[in-house]
Amino acid sequence: MQGNKKFRPKLFTNFRLDQFVPNDNFYKILKYKLDLSFIYSSTKKVYSHTGRPGLDPVVFFKMLLVGYIENCPTDRGLERLFQMRMDLRYFIDHDVDETIPDHSTICKTRKRIPQEIFTEVFNHILGLCVKAGMVGGDIQSIDSAYIDANASIDNMEQIDLMDRDPDTYIKEVFDQELPDDY
Repeated sequence: MQGNKKFRPKLFTNFRLDQFVPNDNFYKILKYKLDLSFIYSSTKKVYSHTGRPGLDPVVFFKMLLVGYIENCPTDRGLERLFQMRMDLRYFIDHDVDETIPDHSTICKTRKRIPQEIFTEVFNHILGLCVKAGMVGGDIQSIDSAYIDANASIDNMEQIDLMDRDPDTYIKEVFDQELPDDY
């Protein structure tokens, strides 16, 4: 007999994102290989000690790293990408019921961090990815030094960055127009 599947949303469900994302997923492995705690000290001086907490800078830089890897330099594009992908939610520690930072929040955070600090932190993160063997390619430029990046992990799908220069990506990120509600 032919089946006819119909979607029926549930009010309650038993779901764990960490169990849903496979152990061999690139972003799940990257999450555990990268120690990004240095970002807090690198960006501390651009945040006030009073007021409402802003977007976690580690979440912000993880989102931009994904934008670099997935070739998505726009704030709106990042917002859509993270809304659709469970592995990316897990990578930034956002569960399925948590709201993804919207394009306006991403933009405001980007404008808060001076480009020099942004570039330094972003290039350091890319260097960590290369050292962890998570980024492949012929050559990766980090802090103006060329580093061979043909490292791989057993049975790991290699991410090709299309010979993309990190400085070009950073320029694309910073050249975006501010949203109307900024």
